[in-house]
Amino acid sequence: SDVVNGAVDIQIAPIDDAPVLDVPPGQTMVEDTVLFFGLQNGNGISLTDVDGDVLTVTLTVEDGELQPASDTGLVVAGSNTAQLVITGSRVDLERALDGLAYRPPQNASGERTFSIV
Repeated sequence: SDVVNGAVDIQIAPIDDAPVLDVPPGQTMVEDTVLFFGLQNGNGISLTDVDGDVLTVTLTVEDGELQPASDTGLVVAGSNTAQLVITGSRVDLERALDGLAYRPPQNASGERTFSIV
């Protein structure tokens, strides 16, 4: 029997997979203190991005101030304000988020909304 061989080229187009954000559950803190987010505190914020894109993370609180743990390799806008915008690689962003500080206003109490986009 005769055997015929052939080949077909297949082109696979890449898809930009969305980054994944992992955030801790609700947090409790004492008045007039600073809340630090981080793996060592059990309340870390982490990112994964299989594409390795440059990412932008926007963190917003109702009131108070947010401060990244690091700004190395990043573009940071709004440090020590209620809205913090950080752009950079996943590795540099995770460094900034591991130790992120939230300082509510003096004598603040009750619930506050903290959003991350």
